[in-house]
Order: sequence, then structure tokens, then C-alpha cells
Amino acid sequence: MKNFLSHHWEREQAIRRGGGYQFVSLDQEKAEAFYDAVRATDATAERLFELRWAKRLTALALNSLREELQAEGKLQLFEQLKNFLAGGSVIPSYDEASARTGLPRATVKTHVHRLRQRYRETVRREIARTVSAPSEIDQELRYLCNVLAEAA
Repeated sequence: MKNFLSHHWEREQAIRRGGGYQFVSLDQEKAEAFYDAVRATDATAERLFELRWAKRLTALALNSLREELQAEGKLQLFEQLKNFLAGGSVIPSYDEASARTGLPRATVKTHVHRLRQRYRETVRREIARTVSAPSEIDQELRYLCNVLAEAA
């Protein structure tokens, strides 16, 4: 019985073909866009790593939020309002979003507020997966914000 349980546990823990690995696309266009943000002369390997980490973490959080909202049947709303989360150079307008979604401006503002809250929670959850103790989450979150602010 002891051997049976031991072998059963080993089979359960075994990594299947391709298991434990994350496959990376070799799409050159995506890769070039990813590295464009660090063309400055002070782009050290450490700085490049930090920026890649920050972009990857925020992209994971955004995809996770997209999947959550898709499961709730709110994917179309997410797609219309996700620009409010990205923080790009062009600030979206509530009036334009209202026209696109067909919702009143006040409703759009409420949806954006809730979406930002959920995005913050999702980023915290992603960060929690990368730290060894829950007490490190806030420090790592501040560090993420600093890396992103310096890249802008």
C-alpha cells in the first residue's frame, strides 16, 4: 500500500509533455514594439529587465481581468473601456466612451471607476504570486509604479 501511494503521488506530480513551460511567440513585430520603449542611452540590462517585468505583469493582469469580465458576459464593455486602464499618451474622453457604448456619461464613469478598482486588485493578485510574503506586496507594487513612471 505504501509503494502504491508513493507511486500514485509521483504520477500526480509528474510534468506532462510541455507542462511547466510557457511558450513564447516569435512574432518579430511584437518583439520590436516591446523593446521600443527602452531606446534611451541609459538602458542598462537591469533597467531593461525591470521594464520587461513591469510590462509583462501589467499585461498578465489586463488579460486576467479580460477573462474575468468575459466570463461575466461583459467583454464588449471591457473592450470599449480598457483604454482608461492603459494610461497611454492619449487620455480617453468619457463623452467619446459614452457615445461608443450608448451609455450615459455618469454610467460610463461608474463603470470605469469599478474597472480601475478591479484592475488594481488584479495587479495586486499578480504581484502576490511573485513575492515570498504578503507583507512584500505593497513594496513591490510601489516599485512597479516607479518603473512604469520612469518609462513614461
